Amino acid sequence: MRNLTALQDRPVEVWEKAPWATRVDAALPRPPFTVLCRTNAGVVGAVVATQEVHRGRVHVVGGVEELVHLLRDAALLKKGEKRPDPHPDLAMVEAWEELGALAEAGYAPAYGVLRLAEEHPDLEALAAYLERVWTPAEVAAGVVVSTAHKAKGREWDRVVLWDDFFPWWEEETAARVNWGSDPAHLEEENLLYVAATRARKHLSLGRVGALLEAVERMGVYRVAEEATRAYLLLSAEVLRGVATDPRVPAEHRVRALKALGYLERGEEALGSVGQRGAWGRGFSS
Repeated sequence: MRNLTALQDRPVEVWEKAPWATRVDAALPRPPFTVLCRTNAGVVGAVVATQEVHRGRVHVVGGVEELVHLLRDAALLKKGEKRPDPHPDLAMVEAWEELGALAEAGYAPAYGVLRLAEEHPDLEALAAYLERVWTPAEVAAGVVVSTAHKAKGREWDRVVLWDDFFPWWEEETAARVNWGSDPAHLEEENLLYVAATRARKHLSLGRVGALLEAVERMGVYRVAEEATRAYLLLSAEVLRGVATDPRVPAEHRVRALKALGYLERGEEALGSVGQRGAWGRGFSS
């Protein structure tokens, strides 16, 4: 989890308190499990994609009314018809073509709706399907699906992170949208953190393989940075002892002081790398 939060521009310190270890990998958990999504569109996609598991008994946290509203509004938008009650996720959109530009800019709801429409062109039929398979009893469901927003304060044993989070952990994507310059980006990072920390026993990143790879790389960078820092601190301690020992000839004490200065500047440089991360992302020891 520390490796995941270290990907952020403003890393979050993590303190382990649970008496058990949380497994993090790409494997699909055994049911029942919970799928956590960034967007309402992602929730819809997760319900459809897991239908072989839930077999018509899926619980959506908060109900499906909002999702049905989104689908029917998106259907009208796609057809270019009048929308009497725009969904909040699409309230600022006046034409279907605008969704592409918003998705490119990092607006996750637009990104999710576009993907959903590509995979399921008949959005009206999709809305009817949601109403049919939803069950109000969470304990009776084979799969529970929720947005990260609605998952705050909750925990489940097994959690699958869905693939509709905007992929800000990818170097090229982050550079393209100038990630970190907009306060909204902090909210995106925080939502990923919230979703990833809802799992008690198993967190599956199988749907976001690039994120799993980034987390594993960050683990390597963190080990390398900590080892290098330990070496610098040990070397500095030795040199400081030489420089302050009156038994050491003055010439050698001067050399030790100069070398100590180089090391201390090296530590400062290492610290600055730690703030930027290995590829311009957040990174802390």
